[in-house]
Amino acid sequence: MVMAAAKIAPSDAEERSRNNPAPEKTRQCVVCRVDLPPAELLPLGFIGQQLVFERMGGQRGAYVCPTKNCLVKLSTAHVSRAFKRSVKTDGLGQLVEAAHALSGRRLGEALGLCRRQGAVQVGIDALKGENPRGAVRIIASDLSQNSAGQIREASVFGTSEELGQYLGMKRVGALSISPGPMANRVAFWLRLWQETFDDGQSGAK
Repeated sequence: MVMAAAKIAPSDAEERSRNNPAPEKTRQCVVCRVDLPPAELLPLGFIGQQLVFERMGGQRGAYVCPTKNCLVKLSTAHVSRAFKRSVKTDGLGQLVEAAHALSGRRLGEALGLCRRQGAVQVGIDALKGENPRGAVRIIASDLSQNSAGQIREASVFGTSEELGQYLGMKRVGALSISPGPMANRVAFWLRLWQETFDDGQSGAK
């Protein structure tokens, strides 16, 4: 006869862990010293003497806030202190431009992944009404004023042709990303793209 296994009561340690989950690990911006989860910061690393936004194997970890303010202020002193060695870096003066280019690429990649995961809705009708908490709405820069006027809380990114390319479609004038981890990543790269945009044309409607 097979006997049912006795139900084992959780230990005191397990109960405390369940009721008081471990705090999320944070990292510090090398410029402003604010502590944030790594997913909310830009990683730093080196390829030769070139500073890049990427963690490189065998190197110390360092992070910077994804804001224009911190990127502009980032200096060789900050980098040397973070990596605990004297460094000479190339391209510090172009970090804002580099961050803008990177965010545009990563945002396009994230939108394509959202489409493959079924997390994106396309079309004006999908964006009418209140924006669900945690969702991300994007409209194309060449969307007509009449159509754009029907949408609330949307950010402008790319042309309808470019959005279509990211999603594997012909043209997309408006889209919405459902709340969840992918929407969070889209929002991260979209904020950085807007933050480093230099002509004031990006931003939420």
